Amino acid sequence: MMAWLRCDNILIEDCPTLEWDDRSKDWLKTVRAKQRQPLEALPPEHPDHVWQFGGPSGIPYPESPAVPLVTSVVHSVGPLPDYSPPAGASSRFREAVERFEPGVHQFFPMEVLLGDGTVDTSRWLMHICNRVDAIALEHCADVHEYRPKPDQHPGWYYYRSNFDSKTRIAVRKSIISGKALWYDWRLQRFFLGQELGQFLIENGFRGWSLPSDGLGRSQHVAEV
Repeated sequence: MMAWLRCDNILIEDCPTLEWDDRSKDWLKTVRAKQRQPLEALPPEHPDHVWQFGGPSGIPYPESPAVPLVTSVVHSVGPLPDYSPPAGASSRFREAVERFEPGVHQFFPMEVLLGDGTVDTSRWLMHICNRVDAIALEHCADVHEYRPKPDQHPGWYYYRSNFDSKTRIAVRKSIISGKALWYDWRLQRFFLGQELGQFLIENGFRGWSLPSDGLGRSQHVAEV
């Protein structure tokens, strides 16, 4: 079996420029601060203290917004993709995720102000709610442990890689089995399960660096 490592490089048509309104910014700032609270006692070098987008990735948001979040399209090449932060997920992207992993990830309603003055109310802010330590280091290539302060904290480490043509990633099937989307906090990367990734390809979804094994796209990883 294979899974997919999400690649950071995405095509320009899948990466519109958007801007949250002030109320949405305030809500995101509040919930991400609450996410961080359980980790604030840890030193910054601790691997579980590393987060993306202002909060610990993979940990659920502690509350929902009272009204839909609002973002405006500043620049876009063609129609919005099925997924692209902060434009969020299209309804069919949400349905695809729920098909393979129902009731796990969070979806918050959004209003997207388009360049022609219309409002798209069919999109959702998607927040991935699986946070795992699943890298099978002994089966990887070009992946190594990084210990920020080995003298003080020898047990603290996470993984680094060049993420180039020599990189080979493997994940433990026992940990990621049944998961459609997850964040590995030691490698600090997002992954897709094989079934969801293949479904997105076969049905022509756009965005989120969807799997294709091509340049700038997500890469297959082994399940061991």
